[in-house]
Amino acid sequence: MLMSEKLYAPRYTITKADLDSRRIEGVCGMAEPAARKFEPMLYVQRFVDRQHLYLAASVTAHFTAELAGDGPEDYETKTGTAFVVEKQGSLFFVTNRHVFDYNYKPPHGVIPSAKLRGVEIRGYAQPSDLSQPAPPWTWTCTQETSGIAFHPDESTDLAVVSAGRGSFNPGDPGPNCLGMEWLASATEIDGLMPGEEIFLAGYPGMAGPIERPLIVRGIIASDPRHPATFGKAHLGNAVLCHSFSWSGMSGAPVLGISQSIGKVKLIGVNAGHVGGSGITGGVISHFVRSSALTELMGNFVTLPPLLGGGWRAETPEEIAESLRFQNPSQ
Repeated sequence: MLMSEKLYAPRYTITKADLDSRRIEGVCGMAEPAARKFEPMLYVQRFVDRQHLYLAASVTAHFTAELAGDGPEDYETKTGTAFVVEKQGSLFFVTNRHVFDYNYKPPHGVIPSAKLRGVEIRGYAQPSDLSQPAPPWTWTCTQETSGIAFHPDESTDLAVVSAGRGSFNPGDPGPNCLGMEWLASATEIDGLMPGEEIFLAGYPGMAGPIERPLIVRGIIASDPRHPATFGKAHLGNAVLCHSFSWSGMSGAPVLGISQSIGKVKLIGVNAGHVGGSGITGGVISHFVRSSALTELMGNFVTLPPLLGGGWRAETPEEIAESLRFQNPSQ
């Protein structure tokens, strides 16, 4: 039976009361307000750990094409990053459309006969006991693009495929996954402020293939309340950020925290750098808003649960109670 390690849902709830209740002792022994400007950094650092790193899984998409008139033949592969969202006990892989759809905004021209032949996704399952090793898992499927759901807005670079359309290797552990309660709403994303910190976990390939994912830090660069534009680029359902996003990072989960959200959540899906080339090419990047993922997930009818054993999805209320911030003064 496949077991999947579901991550803590939004792990720390930060309220004004939490901050007001903390005190530091002054020189004269009198209580003074805590230096709040350091608090958000402390909470974010406590949030990012090995489980969040191993949300990221590497994707290899294999394509065929009819080039010589002798029928389809192996043509090319694309690589990227994916992560897993759990909905009502079923697992779904999330990545960018351009990873699975060869002719979606192709940089070197359209190849009409290019078809998706199969997908392989590899990752690691980090137990909640962070001192334990993270064993590998592999998922494979053989199918055409018709088995993958794309966002109905053509400009939104987002794709989802049910894990039930393929199979995990027998004996592999289940992947780390995020419940739907992790996805920030449209209102929460609009409340993000320029300069707020984000984290991306993925498989950057600028130095060649890598065995395990890396975490990259960045900041919100645009006002999420307005359309994301950069030069001639007009990006649907997207937010601009200042973060390196090289080949292989497409589809990486973007985690963020802000005063408006009050907790760490998935705020988007990395969709790559915007414009530019050379050393500046990966500096301004963009991510698809998590609210677009919520819309796309709403179109799925969940399959029979893929998770067995004693695993049970926690409710947001249970998670908030078990993982709420504990005041050190209490």
